[in-house]
Amino acid sequence: MLATQIAQESACDSSRIVDATLKHLEGLATLPHSTMEIMRLANDSQAMVDDFRKLIDHDMSLSSGLLRVVNSSMYGLPRQVDSIEQAITLLGFNATELWTHSVAVGVGAGMLATRHRAIKPDEAYLAGILHDIGIVVEFQLLKAKFEEVIQAIVAGKQGETFRAAELRIIGATHDDFGAGLCRKWRFPMAFEQVADWHHNPLESPSAHRVLTATIHVADVLAVRADLGYTRTVDSPEIDGAVLDFLKLHLSDVDNVTQRLPAAVSAALA
Repeated sequence: MLATQIAQESACDSSRIVDATLKHLEGLATLPHSTMEIMRLANDSQAMVDDFRKLIDHDMSLSSGLLRVVNSSMYGLPRQVDSIEQAITLLGFNATELWTHSVAVGVGAGMLATRHRAIKPDEAYLAGILHDIGIVVEFQLLKAKFEEVIQAIVAGKQGETFRAAELRIIGATHDDFGAGLCRKWRFPMAFEQVADWHHNPLESPSAHRVLTATIHVADVLAVRADLGYTRTVDSPEIDGAVLDFLKLHLSDVDNVTQRLPAAVSAALA
């Protein structure tokens, strides 16, 4: 009973932190045209995967709109970044690595979807691209605290996970911020649930649990393939219950893991 009460109070505190933070998101609150187009395609049963990839892979305004992080390595701009951003980059985090990881999860999720066939590969691809968008909120609006999170992870304090460090230092996780941002931007519910539950897919609402579980597995596979910034993932092991739920075999996982690096390179080319 007490544990339930504590969990409820913690969730309430996290919600307040997310709401207060997102009030300062004016710079990202206006959706770029291409993001609006993605939302239209996501709700179009006739849309094809190439329709999404043309937008995501070739429209740089989309990547900057969804991952608008002030970081010279992402934008390639010859300008000075502030000291906190420099510190975060030196500690092993930058927007390019985040984008690479997001693309890897999207590509991997699309591959997995073609195997279990319970969801459309294009929906899985886009959900993978968006799954860690909450980190963008932290990096842009909570820079000092986000630096503390990165420092804690690098220091490896008692094996603390990324999300545990977020909760301790910020009071909310990138899952919370990602779900809040999806609500604010009025993304389809499927993407909100993926952002919110991709670390605990079997606890997610049933309506989009298959998609969320697919992103979870793809997230772990991106870690195993060492693609992009991977420290946000709690463990490189995949819960067998998740694979059973998706009706996937270890051979499916191994096959996607082996093919993933080349597929991601092609997507980023």
